[in-house]
Amino acid sequence: MKWLFTLFLLLQFPQLNAQQGFINAYQLDDSELRFGNMLLDNDTLIVTGLMKTDTAPFLWSILFVKIDTNGVILSYKTHIDILGADYSWVEPPSGLIKTADSSGYIILGHAFQRSNGVIMKLNNNVGKEWVREYPDPNSLQEIYENIISLPDGYLVGGRKQKLDYQEDIFLMKIDGFGNVIWEQSYGTLMHDEYIGSLFYQNANEYILGGHRF
Repeated sequence: MKWLFTLFLLLQFPQLNAQQGFINAYQLDDSELRFGNMLLDNDTLIVTGLMKTDTAPFLWSILFVKIDTNGVILSYKTHIDILGADYSWVEPPSGLIKTADSSGYIILGHAFQRSNGVIMKLNNNVGKEWVREYPDPNSLQEIYENIISLPDGYLVGGRKQKLDYQEDIFLMKIDGFGNVIWEQSYGTLMHDEYIGSLFYQNANEYILGGHRF
């Protein structure tokens, strides 16, 4: 079965010469698609998600697409996991950012078979600069959901499933090359915690929203 993703962009302005919106469905090669994140980079829509081809090695890969504001695909590229895992759970809407120095993009993902969160840095030509995973022996699974730029790196937020199957929120600060500076978890006994919003206040203060189940 082929998967189509419908992208809807609505532009509404009071000016009479405003650009019309569009509703498009996309099919790339003979592949299954799942779009997950989107940002506007000047006059280009940057869309990321997942793509699985019908030919070997049949893996879900990270998909990066550039689309103009008329809905026309300018280019696309995929990145597979070199260790042979499927990428999954590309988290909307905060799993994609343009770097503060405009050197490229950072995408959050998940290596399904290894149950690890993944951080991928791409340059402006969509070439892979680095990919990082941070296996935690005290968790069964890590889901990376939010990333924001800091003056000296990035702050990643998500949740980890502990060995007792409960889930806690975590924050992790990394430098510009993906090296961990610090990590902190937030949770209580007998409850699961899920991250929501994440904001940078200053070098010593961050604002974190979420919910408890």
